[in-house]
Amino acid sequence: MSGVFFIVLMQGSVDLSYNIWGTLALLGAVVCAGLYNIYSKKSSAAFTPLEITYIMMWAGALLFNGIELVRHTLSGTLWSMLTPLTDPAVLSAVLYLGMLSSVVAFFLLNYMLSKVRASQTSAYLNLTTVVAILGGVLFRGESFAWFQGVGAVMIMSGVWGTSYFGREKSTTPLPVKLSGHR
Repeated sequence: MSGVFFIVLMQGSVDLSYNIWGTLALLGAVVCAGLYNIYSKKSSAAFTPLEITYIMMWAGALLFNGIELVRHTLSGTLWSMLTPLTDPAVLSAVLYLGMLSSVVAFFLLNYMLSKVRASQTSAYLNLTTVVAILGGVLFRGESFAWFQGVGAVMIMSGVWGTSYFGREKSTTPLPVKLSGHR
């Protein structure tokens, strides 16, 4: 996490007093993500990653579409609720965000949580910053600053260290195979 903080602080874009509600919302998102990782890990003992993702996506679809139904009904605009989906740009954005950024990404997260500890998964999520930097440089032509390189190395070192030093040590001895001896 220190690599992420380093990059953000070096960019000079941090002013926590600027918008306290945004800061609190960000803190809430981090807490929710941590709780999600813990509960998804616990759920993986009884359900497959596909089942967890399926229920999660349906719960989100029902909740958020329900909210929109109520909002449009109260404002008298129920029939215009689906109008934005007639725009190909909106439809392609919804499909991309719905399929790749939600279903596929959360399936992969749930799969990872079913295989490794939640603390290790959280460390890997810090790679998002490295991917965002590389994506900005490669696809958007953004500049690459020295502090981004230093921060990326710090992030990758932290992920490696968490993975390497966080491995569970086997307490059972390896079986010994004796050939020809009884």
